[in-house]
Amino acid sequence: MVKPAGGFTSLGVTRVDSAEDLETTVRSVWEVCERYLGYGGSSASVRGLVVEEYLDGDEYCIESLSYQGQVKIHTIGYKGRPEGPYFEEKVYRAPAPLSPEVEWSIIEQITGAHAALGVTDGPTHSELRLRGDEAYLLEMGARVGASGASHHIVESVTGADFTGDTFRIAMGQEPLGWNDPVWHRGTGAMYFVPVGGSGRITKIAGLSEAAADPRVDRIVQLLHPGDRILPYPEYSGYPGFVFSRHDSYEDAEQFHDALDESVVIHYE
Repeated sequence: MVKPAGGFTSLGVTRVDSAEDLETTVRSVWEVCERYLGYGGSSASVRGLVVEEYLDGDEYCIESLSYQGQVKIHTIGYKGRPEGPYFEEKVYRAPAPLSPEVEWSIIEQITGAHAALGVTDGPTHSELRLRGDEAYLLEMGARVGASGASHHIVESVTGADFTGDTFRIAMGQEPLGWNDPVWHRGTGAMYFVPVGGSGRITKIAGLSEAAADPRVDRIVQLLHPGDRILPYPEYSGYPGFVFSRHDSYEDAEQFHDALDESVVIHYE
């Protein structure tokens, strides 16, 4: 795997399948970083590339809060099994159905990462992959994740005011119900409208029908007819997101499968 040392939304993240392709891929990813992250200029806060082993397991997101050194994991969500070579995100569903052994492996990784990185107060958004029952941390960001979408996931699943608690911690206040256990009361879901190609958009089908579904909280549309999507590894942004709530994980999974069929971008 080749990826920026400091990037966002899988920008430039590329799988390399042979040593012969490594130099070409590094050059390509660096060029993407120059265009979108300011590499080579004065605006980038973190420059450089990371080259690491590709992990081929399922991917998960973890939303946590830390307060005065204690860590509280609110949700563990399933993020699919993206295999590349480019890693466009597609789904996010929480809480993920996991065995106690796997869940404990994830908890160990996340609490250990907080301690290793010195994150003692505030939110974290972490991503990891599983190989068997073993969890391997990919990254941890000390922030409310997914452009704020983590608040929707946490609030849908637990009822907690995730963003509000983030501000409370920043102001030196204890998060609401900090000493109470985390209870799962529902399923939160986020669907990433897939790019599905490149070119100038003529139509995005299926979003108005999705908006009418009572399970949908809101739809955020970022790209519209007339906008141009560049082919990977270029980055044009995600077309949009569908935020929904469900009574079960299975219902969220079926809903996302249906969106795969109904939401389609048409290009010139």
